[in-house]
Amino acid sequence: TTTANPAFSPVAGTYGTPLSLTITSTTTSAIICYTSNGVDPVCNATPACTTGTQYTAPVGLGYFTGTAKAIACKAGLTNSSIVSAAYVSDNIQPGAPTGPSATPNGSAQIDLSWTAGSDNLTTVPNLVYEICRTTTSGQCNFATFSATYTTAAGATAHNATGLTPATTYYFTMRTRDEAGNFSGVITQFSATTAAAPTVNAPTFSPVAGLYNATQNVTISSTTPSSTICYTTDGNTPACDATPACTTGAAYSGTVAIAATQQLRAIGCRSGYTSSSITSGAYTIDTVAPVISAAAPASNDSPVSTQVS
Repeated sequence: TTTANPAFSPVAGTYGTPLSLTITSTTTSAIICYTSNGVDPVCNATPACTTGTQYTAPVGLGYFTGTAKAIACKAGLTNSSIVSAAYVSDNIQPGAPTGPSATPNGSAQIDLSWTAGSDNLTTVPNLVYEICRTTTSGQCNFATFSATYTTAAGATAHNATGLTPATTYYFTMRTRDEAGNFSGVITQFSATTAAAPTVNAPTFSPVAGLYNATQNVTISSTTPSSTICYTTDGNTPACDATPACTTGAAYSGTVAIAATQQLRAIGCRSGYTSSSITSGAYTIDTVAPVISAAAPASNDSPVSTQVS
C-alpha cells in the first residue's frame, strides 16, 4: 500500500499576499517532509525526514517565488510520490502604462491606445489594464477609480463603443499584474465624440395635394436602413433610440389615403439624430360636379349655363 500524496493549500499559483502553506495527506499518522528550495524531500523507513523538514504546522513563506515540494511517509507503507507546487507571491507595484491617446471614431466610439506597462515578475504579454471612463472630469482619480473596462492580457488598445454623440469622455488607466497588484492611476485624458448624423427627412409619392380618388402614398428616406414612423390622425410621429415608433406606425408599405387627411412622417436610425417631420395635406374629393341649366322660352335669347 502506498501513502497518499500530500496536497498544498493554497494551491500553486500567483498571489499578492504573503504565503502560508498547509500540507496534508489523507493517510492517517503519515509524516510529511517538505522543502521550499527546489530540492526533493526524502524520508527513511523510520520514518524520518532525511532531506527537508518535517511538517508540523502551516509554513510561513512570506513573499516567496519558488517551488515547494513534499513527500508523505508511513512505516510499513510505500512512500508517496513527491508533489511539487510553484508559487509567486508578489507585492511589487507594476509600472503604469504610458503615452495614452484617445481618438474619436464617429459619433459613438473612441479608440484608445497606450504603451505597455512593466512588472518585476509578470511578463508584458500577461499584464492587463483597467480603464475608468466617465463624462465628468476628475471622477476617475485614484480615490474614486472604478474599472469600466478590463482588457485582455497584453492589450495596448481598446475601442470604447456605444457612446453618446457630441459628448466628452474622460479616461484614466492602471496596470494589473498576475498577483493582483495595481500600478498608480495615470493622468486623465479625454476625447469628444462627433455629432450624430441626421436622417434625411421622408418624402411622399405622390406629393400632397388635391385628388379625386384614393391615393396609395409611398414614404421613403434616402438614409439607408432608416425606420419611418407616420401618422394620419393629426398626431406628431416619434421614435426612440432603438429605433421603434413610440407615436404612429412603422412604415412597411404604401399608405392608403381615402379621405382628406394630414400625413406626417419622421425618419429614424440608431446612432443618428431623427429627421425633421415631413407633413402633407391630402384632399380627396370624389363628388362629381353638378351641371344646372334653365331651358329658354321659344322667343327668348339663349341663356348662359352654370357648371358647378
